[in-house]
Amino acid sequence: MAFPLDPLDIAVALEIDGTWVDLTATNDVLGGERDQIRITRGRQSEGARVNPTTCSLSIRNTAGTYSPRNPLSPYYTLIGRNTPMRVSVGTAHLGAGDGTATTSTSHVAPSVTATGAGLLVSAWMADSPVNYTLPGSMTAGPSETDGTYSTLRTGYEAVTAGATGTRTATASSSQGYVAVSAVAHGSAVAVEETLSGVSATLEDVTLTTDAATEAGWWLMAVQGWVRGTDTPAPDAPYGDDGGWILVGDSDLLTGDFSSLDTYLRLRVWVRRVAYDGPQTVIFAGQAEPGAADNHAALYVLSGVADWSVRATVEVAEWPTRWDVTGSDVWVPVAGAGVLRRLQQGSAPTWSPLRRALTGAGATVQVGRSLLPVDYWPLEDVSGSTEGASALPGRPAMRTQGSVSWASVETPGSLPIPDWSAAVGSMAAPLTGVTAAGDWGVGFRLQATGSTSWTPLAVTVSGGVYDELRLSLTSTTTTLSGVSESGTTSIASILTSLLDAAAHWVEVWEYSNGGTLTWEVRVDGALLVSGVGVGSPGRPQSARILPRTSGEAGLGHLAAWMRPTVATYPLVLEAALTGHDGEAAGRRVERLCREEGVPVAIVGDPDRSAAMGVQPVSGLVELLRQCEDADGGILHEPREMLGLAYRTAAARYNLPATLALTYGADGEVAPPMEPTDDDRYVRNDVTASRSGGASARAEVDEGPLSVLPPPDGVGRYDTSVTVNVETDQQLPSQASWRAHLGTWDEARHPVVRVNLASLAGAGKTSLMEAAAAVDCGNRMTIASLPAFLPPGPVDQHCEGYTETLAQYVWDLRLVCSPAGPWRVFVIGDQVLGRLDTSGSELALAAGEADTSLVVATDAGKRRWITTAERPGDFPFHVQLGGEVVEVTAISGTSSPQTFTVVRSVNGITKEHTAGTRVRLAYVEATA
Repeated sequence: MAFPLDPLDIAVALEIDGTWVDLTATNDVLGGERDQIRITRGRQSEGARVNPTTCSLSIRNTAGTYSPRNPLSPYYTLIGRNTPMRVSVGTAHLGAGDGTATTSTSHVAPSVTATGAGLLVSAWMADSPVNYTLPGSMTAGPSETDGTYSTLRTGYEAVTAGATGTRTATASSSQGYVAVSAVAHGSAVAVEETLSGVSATLEDVTLTTDAATEAGWWLMAVQGWVRGTDTPAPDAPYGDDGGWILVGDSDLLTGDFSSLDTYLRLRVWVRRVAYDGPQTVIFAGQAEPGAADNHAALYVLSGVADWSVRATVEVAEWPTRWDVTGSDVWVPVAGAGVLRRLQQGSAPTWSPLRRALTGAGATVQVGRSLLPVDYWPLEDVSGSTEGASALPGRPAMRTQGSVSWASVETPGSLPIPDWSAAVGSMAAPLTGVTAAGDWGVGFRLQATGSTSWTPLAVTVSGGVYDELRLSLTSTTTTLSGVSESGTTSIASILTSLLDAAAHWVEVWEYSNGGTLTWEVRVDGALLVSGVGVGSPGRPQSARILPRTSGEAGLGHLAAWMRPTVATYPLVLEAALTGHDGEAAGRRVERLCREEGVPVAIVGDPDRSAAMGVQPVSGLVELLRQCEDADGGILHEPREMLGLAYRTAAARYNLPATLALTYGADGEVAPPMEPTDDDRYVRNDVTASRSGGASARAEVDEGPLSVLPPPDGVGRYDTSVTVNVETDQQLPSQASWRAHLGTWDEARHPVVRVNLASLAGAGKTSLMEAAAAVDCGNRMTIASLPAFLPPGPVDQHCEGYTETLAQYVWDLRLVCSPAGPWRVFVIGDQVLGRLDTSGSELALAAGEADTSLVVATDAGKRRWITTAERPGDFPFHVQLGGEVVEVTAISGTSSPQTFTVVRSVNGITKEHTAGTRVRLAYVEATA
């Protein structure tokens, strides 16, 4: 037997000490009526903000096992606030990762303990190009070698329940390596297709499966990274759909890869295919200088057992409850997604430049080698008496005299001091540079005027010069060295930085092949350099000196040990402009990486709205700005603790993840209650840009226009402020919102799907499809009853409430119309058609008439004819609620004659002269 005659295969697991512990295996999850598992995800009404995911359930606690403060609990000190919890249904697919920096020719992929029959996939990646010999039991899968840095090799074989054992591939030369193994469970798993690709510069790698890919199949994605700096690997792949589950990770290995100074990581994800057709998978890259590979391998698998992660949350509290007898003891757990935690408290309001140069920003994006060892933003407010360090444990910059704080507005930063508006200076010890060797100092400069200025002086011990000074005039930039014998010009150039532009300036002292070298670099490029004999010294302190007149903005003073050219392009370049023009999807991705929050992008992040300058605000507010400007959905994925963002473009023209039939056994559960109201009507929209102009869109024709009834509904106005790059984006921002607000279709606020009924009716595939519906996916309901408008119901899922128990699996989908998201596609026979600007029946039509006379409004372009474009027939139009198929049109002037097939949508009726005629969308069916 199977569900619902047998209990639903629910698993509840806690991540304890780095391992997922299944509580259902020890019968610790209560499953009675009181203790049903309830999950909410996504938006709980159309147009609303996404609330944090919630997951409530009850855990048996008779022995005090789940009391965090109980010293007799085996989990004492291991569970507590924000312990991760995962709820899933079905058979989990498993994996493991391993690797070593110790060179060897025997590269061992770890063993995985399979819970049943399945397919084992193993992958190996070497530090340098090698030839791999696979174990004799394995079939060779996709492999990639770019010929420069590394080799990725994969193989697969069928396995049974139990430990798979390690799989050792033999490398042609002794190398460090990483390896992963993963098991996709299923009694008859078959490899339908494999693909692979590589980028030698850490750019994205895009793989697209065959058009014959079917819903219900599974994808297994293997990604290997070789990096020239200690850069963490990106988050899960993105593309057409989300739902990736990380099952194997080699973890970040650093070690004695001294020849290339590389870092290796190999990971494997799985996800279910939600709809038929080709699947685009983008393996995220991140371009950087130096040795770097982005390897990708993709398996397309059929026959895989379904595994559906329903929620991954944090458990913030563990309240123990009991009955009067003390025999019924439980913990009512209320888990929540990371949004709950991220929205609490007061988040630091840091500027883009400070975010890029401190802690999470620099470390997560580009590795420890690019993180400054001393840093003073100098964004302190007026009245400050010192410049606070942005790094913990570092001393403040001390003022000498008065400083004109917060006086110069500069992109990517809060206002910085104007050193010509007062007579003060500042100095601080460079305590982060702990020894003599290569070093550099950088700062933000924005200055104008003809008065010369020496903005920076760095004292040095053990070097050729006791002090380095950077001097600026209206025509030159000069680096000088000061010693007991006097001042020496090290390097000078006829270029002035007193040009009112915002610059990033760096001064370096380093050994270049035994030659002592000094450089002045501006905006990432070498401006001027000099050489000498000796070794680099150790910088002791840095001083900012005043100027007598003109604007003299200087801030964000930072120091590095072993500076690198990668700092500017990877950390500073975009931040210096406040990331102006950054795509919304990329901003979501970057902000989450800066904060160390895992993120899954659904859709192409580059195909999203261009954002304006990033303001000073907290993480969630900055993410919401991206959501508002692009029109996507910021939510929490089921499969991991983190955030997800579905771009607006990833909602266009979606295939249906779930297609139901009304009245069919078990498919649509009551109540089904469409609503035809004005709750979300908006027909007059003004969109403004933060710090910019505004644009207005007014819908002046149609049933939901600003016209008074019955020609419209009257005026429903609204306004919105969006942080987009340019004012030119505002008309489309306003018109799109007006488009959404005047879509003339009944709403279905909640659609209920009883998965237990689907399973009971033997409709396993539909049950799995219903379980796969996620935020932004499309679902349809066909064959509506006669008392409803002709269908199908065509909706997007905005969120849902889910109930799970032994014999219960119920979904209540929060929906909004899918129609507005059906957009024009050039060259498409259905979606690539432009509607006429206005036409109507010139003569009345009876129920059986197959010839219609249609007049185009005065001054508007007429319809095409069969003689002109025979390949564009047939197509569909709608008149008076009836959809007809147009097989031919004759007449080169208005009115024209349409030859039609009536009642495509089941409606047949008479139509009076003047009935409006519009294009109709009819989805093709198999």
